[in-house]
Amino acid sequence: MNILYDVRYFFRRKYQQIRNVIRWLPILWNQFDFDYSYAIEVFRFQLLHMSEFFDSTRTYCHGAELRAQRTRTIIKLMDKVYNDEYALEYAAEVEKEYGKSEIVWKECDLTDNDGQPLQMMTTVWERGYTEETLKKVNKGVDRIMIKYQDKQAKAHRILWKLIEHNIQGLWD
Repeated sequence: MNILYDVRYFFRRKYQQIRNVIRWLPILWNQFDFDYSYAIEVFRFQLLHMSEFFDSTRTYCHGAELRAQRTRTIIKLMDKVYNDEYALEYAAEVEKEYGKSEIVWKECDLTDNDGQPLQMMTTVWERGYTEETLKKVNKGVDRIMIKYQDKQAKAHRILWKLIEHNIQGLWD
C-alpha cells in the first residue's frame, strides 16, 4: 500500500515539475541580464502563481485566502510602480495645465567631430508660448515633474516595505 502511494506521488510530482517548466519557458526565454526589470518580471510571475495557489483548494494552512489577497496587492502595486503609471499621470497633468506639446529634434549651431550639425531635443507647445511665458511654463512643468517623481518614489518605497513585511508569510 505504501509503495503504491510512493509510485503515484512520484509520477504526480514529475507531472507537476514538467508542467512548471513549461509554464516558465516563456518567461525564461525573454530574460536578459542587463536590466533589473527582467528580475522584477520573474518575481512578479512567481508571486502571481503563488496567489493562484493560495486561492486554490490545494492549500493546507489556515489563512491562505489572506495570503492570496496580500500577494495580489503586492502585484497591483508592483504594476503601478514598474509600468510608470505615475509618469503617465505627469504627462496628463502637464497637458491639462499647459496644452499639448511635442518633442522634436532641431539642428543647432554646434557640429560633431565630422563637421555634421548636432541636433538638440526641444519641446514645441501647441499654444505657441512667448519666451517670457515659456519660462513660467517650464517652471510649472518642472514642479509637476517633481511632484510625480516624489509620488513614484513613495510608491516604490511602499511596495518594498510591503514585500519586506509579507514575504516570509507567503508560504503554505
